[in-house]
Amino acid sequence: MRRLFRLAALLSFAAFLAVSFAGIRELHGAYRLHKRLEHIAGEAGTGEMRWHCLQRVNPDLQCLLVWEGLLDLPVVQTDNNSFYLDHAFDGSAATYGTAFLDAACSRDDAGVMILGHHVFDDREAVFSPLMRLYESEPPEEITLQYEDCTYAYTFLGAAEADDEAILDLDPVRKTCDKAGIGRLSRFLRTGFLPYTGVLQETDRFLILQTCTDPQGDRKLLVFARLESIR
Repeated sequence: MRRLFRLAALLSFAAFLAVSFAGIRELHGAYRLHKRLEHIAGEAGTGEMRWHCLQRVNPDLQCLLVWEGLLDLPVVQTDNNSFYLDHAFDGSAATYGTAFLDAACSRDDAGVMILGHHVFDDREAVFSPLMRLYESEPPEEITLQYEDCTYAYTFLGAAEADDEAILDLDPVRKTCDKAGIGRLSRFLRTGFLPYTGVLQETDRFLILQTCTDPQGDRKLLVFARLESIR
């Protein structure tokens, strides 16, 4: 009996080491990728040159998401939302994933949605920096930098929502009719960073959403309004 207990303990320990090693290997891979992207940013600077350098790493690149002090990320898009849930920007397997545009989105939709993981053990990975919104007010401007132009948005508010509430807001992404704007206005008033101003049917929005839950069964959503295309 003691031998069985020892064998079970050894097997459990071996499994623990295997999982730990896999986790360390993935973190090391994430660190190397982060440094590679940092190097690209440093060598290419900002703007068009940086965009093209990143596109050489991954042709799925659609835009750069920049929110000063919070986010500076390449954003990808494919016809399959599942792929970048567990793949890094360079296409390697990674549980933290990569920020991606919803497959059904185009930049001219009423609501452009970008999704990314809140990585619980890394405050700087993907959408983890959005957790700082619980601590302080963010800068107003958020930009999506495409190859040919930049879409500049003004931050409106942030709120948590369950899947049912998110589904209720889904029509706003395609067309902002009176009913949809009413739903969105009511939703934003309930946020932990609420917006109580007036929304118009002609407004166009950027929506950032965490794929994983920051608080139990709820996800974090950030809304911003398009102000200019330059």
